[in-house]
Amino acid sequence: MPEDYESVEGVETEIGRAGESEQYRNMLIRYLDELTMLYENLQAKVLRGRHDEDLINATISKMVSLMSHLLPKLEGGGEEAFKILEEFSPYKEWMTNISKPKTDHRESNRIPALYNLIIRAYNLLGLTTY
Repeated sequence: MPEDYESVEGVETEIGRAGESEQYRNMLIRYLDELTMLYENLQAKVLRGRHDEDLINATISKMVSLMSHLLPKLEGGGEEAFKILEEFSPYKEWMTNISKPKTDHRESNRIPALYNLIIRAYNLLGLTTY
């Protein structure tokens, strides 16, 4: 195999990784957009004095999904990321017990704080310009 072929193959691999990274980044941005829509709808229902079980479930589910993506990225992010990771600690139980915010009213009251924390994590990771 010619030497040039190996270098071209390496470049193709790097381009492939860059493309995959961009796709992953776009997916995370799309997930945040979805969470934002869910959260806004949830807040609007609360303001109208209504309760929507399906909307609460969808919002919590999306938040837990996003945490599973964000936490590993934050772990290698330095001092500022460490501070945010500490703030995520109380919510980590939701990842293994997703019904916790549904069964404990005090937990469900923390949904707005988790939403804001997710936004801050996205900002820190450079995924948004919010």
